[in-house]
Amino acid sequence: MSAPLKSIEGTGDMAVAMGEIGRSARAAARLLALASEAQKNRALDVMAAAIRAQKARILAANTEDLSEARAAGVAGSFLDRLVLDEARVEAIAAGIELVRALNTYLVLLADHGMNASTFTARVIASTDSDLASCLVGAIGALKGPAHGGAPSAVMDQLEKIGTADNADHWLREARKEKVRFMGFGHRVYRTYDPRARILKALCQQLNPKFYELASKVEETALEILHEEHPERPQATNVEFYSAGVLQAIGLPTEFFPPTFAVARVAGWSAHVLEQGSHNRLIRPQSEYIGPEPRKPVPLAER
Repeated sequence: MSAPLKSIEGTGDMAVAMGEIGRSARAAARLLALASEAQKNRALDVMAAAIRAQKARILAANTEDLSEARAAGVAGSFLDRLVLDEARVEAIAAGIELVRALNTYLVLLADHGMNASTFTARVIASTDSDLASCLVGAIGALKGPAHGGAPSAVMDQLEKIGTADNADHWLREARKEKVRFMGFGHRVYRTYDPRARILKALCQQLNPKFYELASKVEETALEILHEEHPERPQATNVEFYSAGVLQAIGLPTEFFPPTFAVARVAGWSAHVLEQGSHNRLIRPQSEYIGPEPRKPVPLAER
């Protein structure tokens, strides 16, 4: 048996954990000041229940449990707090490979240059706004289906295809209707996304049923894209196999964009801090390409 937890007055894990609860509660209280009365009451009830549940878990734990939780990191903590069905909770608890898979995903998606959401965060930061506002703005950009919603779109398209045998027929018919292949191509580069290779291997290991369909769709889609534009290289991007990894972990598709945000908040924060270190207002110039100026019609002639 491991030693009991140190008292809350001490300097051990218990004090640290309870301090985290207090900080979260104070942050939530500041946000509540902006809410309506009904929203406040509901939020306070939810917050109180969450704090009670967290406190109960800490009191029931021992130092060994807390050490394991720290070892699991952000990925393990994230999965522990998700409201999943009981079977998935047991599977996650028994299978550390799922925690490792999510951790790999979070690291791979942490940052990726000047993408739309990161640029949004830096534009807001350039106005000398606060970090929270920068992150909220970035989340708004990530929410768009052309950015953070892409893995969900991949899953939807694969569900429509159904089987590996149907991939060639479905994809070719879809192109006749100008349907976009989800999970392929990139706004900047034209090579196979190195992050996708890592996620593809994870997907093959953790989600073989998805991989069987996805790998056939990938092969066929790249073939069709090359037939259409041999001069324009297209390759698989990170969103394609992200869908299979997140599904293997047990996340529903509506959780894909928020999980993307959990990963990217580290990159956003780093960019905001960098912007603030030598800040200058970001204000791109625009070029008017509309009609030439017209002379106003005199009032008497109108």
